[in-house]
Amino acid sequence: MNVLVLSGDIWHPSEIIKKNFTDLFGADDFKNKNIKVDYLSNLTNIAWQDIAKYKLIILAKSNHCSETNQQPWLEKNTAMQLVNHIKQGNNLFVVHSGLDGYDQHANLSSLIGASFVQHPEQCEVEFKVTKQHGLGKKIKNFTSTDEHYFLNITNDDLSVLAYTISTHGKQLGAWTRKQGQGKVAVMVPSHNQQAWHQVAYQQNLAQLILWLMQTNVH
Repeated sequence: MNVLVLSGDIWHPSEIIKKNFTDLFGADDFKNKNIKVDYLSNLTNIAWQDIAKYKLIILAKSNHCSETNQQPWLEKNTAMQLVNHIKQGNNLFVVHSGLDGYDQHANLSSLIGASFVQHPEQCEVEFKVTKQHGLGKKIKNFTSTDEHYFLNITNDDLSVLAYTISTHGKQLGAWTRKQGQGKVAVMVPSHNQQAWHQVAYQQNLAQLILWLMQTNVH
């Protein structure tokens, strides 16, 4: 399977995210899966043809062209093509900052299921699993210091797997949904390496990716 990781904005360096996903895809969960992973960070001159060949797209960046250019990379036509690409049987995994800055594209925001609104100062955030059957049985609880993302829900058709909880309240933490023939998974944490280095967090990422890679998922 061809996988594309889009990463790198002014708050989330691409090299760190690339290393995290490189380590993840090198783990036992993905051995013998015939996966080819490419990474893009500077999307200043991105064309749809650069994205269209990928079966799984991992969106782990805000809507910035690059780490040094805050101009949005995603144009209206590209957003429409991305939504149609997923509907036609491809897959989208949104991680943390991939929720930020795409709300002006209502079709993509609806596909994802939520968009970032704001976060308080970093604090202790508990990731608590709510669904104890199916995929939810494979998702693990963890706690870390993090940005507690507050979200605007853009689609009611979500299969919620977990919530994030802090002294500031309770928000969605992870969910999946289907659109046409394609699938979407979202993991809201995490900004910090503290979470990325936790075994439970790594397992959660792996399980969501494996779910996206499955065929005939019910």
